Amino acid sequence: MKRIDPIVALYIRLSDEDEDNDDVVKRESNSITNQRLLLRQVVKNHPEFEGMTVVEYADDGYSGMNFGRPQFNLMMTELMRGNIRCVIVKDLSRFARNYIEGGNYLERIFPMYHVRFIAVNDNYDSNDYIGMTGGMEMAFKNYMNTMYAKDLSLKVVSGRNIMAREGLFVGAHAPYGYKKDPKNCHKLIIDEESAAIVRRIFEEAAAGIHKSAIATYLNNDGVPTVIEYQRSQGHGRKWVIEKEKKLWTITTISDMLRNKVYIGTTITNKYKRLEVGSHRQRRTPESEWIVVENTHEAIVSKELFQKANEVAFTGQGQKRMEPGKPRLFICGSCGRTMGFTGSNMAYRCARASSSGLPECKLIKRKRYPFEEEVLATAKKKADETNVQLKKDIATWNHNIREWKGTTELREKAEKLSIKKLKLYDQYREGKISKNTYMQASEKISAKQMELADQLAEIDKKTYEANRNLAASVDVKTTLTEVRKLDSFDTAVLKKIIKYVKVYEDHIEYEWADFVK
Repeated sequence: MKRIDPIVALYIRLSDEDEDNDDVVKRESNSITNQRLLLRQVVKNHPEFEGMTVVEYADDGYSGMNFGRPQFNLMMTELMRGNIRCVIVKDLSRFARNYIEGGNYLERIFPMYHVRFIAVNDNYDSNDYIGMTGGMEMAFKNYMNTMYAKDLSLKVVSGRNIMAREGLFVGAHAPYGYKKDPKNCHKLIIDEESAAIVRRIFEEAAAGIHKSAIATYLNNDGVPTVIEYQRSQGHGRKWVIEKEKKLWTITTISDMLRNKVYIGTTITNKYKRLEVGSHRQRRTPESEWIVVENTHEAIVSKELFQKANEVAFTGQGQKRMEPGKPRLFICGSCGRTMGFTGSNMAYRCARASSSGLPECKLIKRKRYPFEEEVLATAKKKADETNVQLKKDIATWNHNIREWKGTTELREKAEKLSIKKLKLYDQYREGKISKNTYMQASEKISAKQMELADQLAEIDKKTYEANRNLAASVDVKTTLTEVRKLDSFDTAVLKKIIKYVKVYEDHIEYEWADFVK
C-alpha cells in the first residue's frame, strides 16, 4: 500500500576515499553537511516537490563501488514499495562509482518503478529522457567514475605504503594501548590507562597463566574490553555483528600477545582488498609485509614479549585455572562440556552464550554441593559394583574349576572315536551289515556331538572367566580408589563415570562398562 504523501529521497554518501583525499576543498565540498544543504536547496527550487515528504538517507564511510550500504538499501526498500517518487543526489559518484550497476539502476530499475532521478552537479534529470535512455554522456560518466575509483584506490594504497615504509602510522585507529599524537596523527604515543592492561596481559602470560584464565580475570575485574575502551575515547568503529555483552576472549588475548606493535614495531600491508569497493580481504604473504622497527615507544620489552609468546603458544610452563577444565560434566541440552563460572564456584554450560539454546542458560549447579552429590553417588555405585564383582569372581573361578574337571568328558569323547573306528573295521570285514553299521554309527555321532557341545560351552566360559579375572585386577584397584575418596577428584572419578549429563532439573550418569 502506497503512502498518501509521496517521498522525495535525498541520498548522501561520504566514503573513506573522500576522507583520505588530500584536496581539503574537495573533501569539504563532499561532506555530509554540504551535500544535505545542496539537495534541500534543489527541493525548494522545484515547485513540483511541494507537499511531498522529504526523507534523507546518508551512508557515512561506505564505498561507491558496491551497493552493500545500509541507508541505500533502506531507500531501495521504500522505493520498491512504491513510496518514493524521486531520488536526488549531489552527483552520480555519490550514488555509484560502479558504472555497470549504476547504469542498471538508471536504465532499468528506476524507470520500472516510475522513479525520477536527479544528479545535480551532472545536470542530469531523468525527466529529460522520458521514452529514451540517458544517452552516451551518462554511460561515459559512469565509466569514468569507475575508473576514477580504481585509480584513487591505487593512489591511496601507494601513498599509505610510502608513508608506512618511512615508519609513519597509517591506520584509522590507534592500537589498544596507544593513541595518536595530537600534534601528528601519523605518530603513536602510549595511552597509559590502556597500556597498563597490556603490560598486565604480557606479564601474566609470561608467568604461565593460560590465555583463557587471563581473559576470565579481566572479565571478573570489570576491565573494559578493547572496543568498550576505544568507544569511551570517542572512536566510533563500525561492526557488522556485535554481541550485547562485551567480553575479553582467548582470541583477543592471543592477538595482543602476537602484535609486535607493543615492542615498537609497525607492520602494515598484511591484508589487501580483493577489489575496489569490496570489504573482502586476503592475507598477503609475509614477504610483502612492510615491517619497520622502533617507530614508536614500546609498551613491553622484547624479552618480555618473547617469553610471553613462548609460554602462551607452546604450552610450556602454563598454569591453567585450578583445578583444571572439568571434562566429567556435559550439558544435557547441547552436549558440550560444562565449565566453571568466573569465580570457580559453579558449573555451567560452556556454550550457554553461543549455542542459541535457551535451556543451556538454565543449566547451572553450585560447585561444591554438586561435586559432593556426584562423589557420594559414585562411591555408592562403587560399593554395589564391588559386591557384584565378588560374586562374579566366584562364578569365574567355578567355571575354571569346571574346565579342569572336563578330563572325564574328553576321555569319553576319545573312547567314542575309538569305538566308531572299530565299528567301521567290522563293517569292512563283513562282520556286520551296512544297515547295522549305519544305525550304530549314527548313535555314536550323536553322543560325540553332545559331548562336543558341552566341551565347547565349558571352553567358552573358561576363556571368558580367565579374561574377566585378569581385568578384575584393574577394576578392583579402581573401585578401591573410588571407595577411599574423601574429596572430589575428577581424574579418579573418570575411571568409573564416562560422563554426567546435566539438565535443569535432573542429572543422568553414563557409567564405565564394568559398572553393575
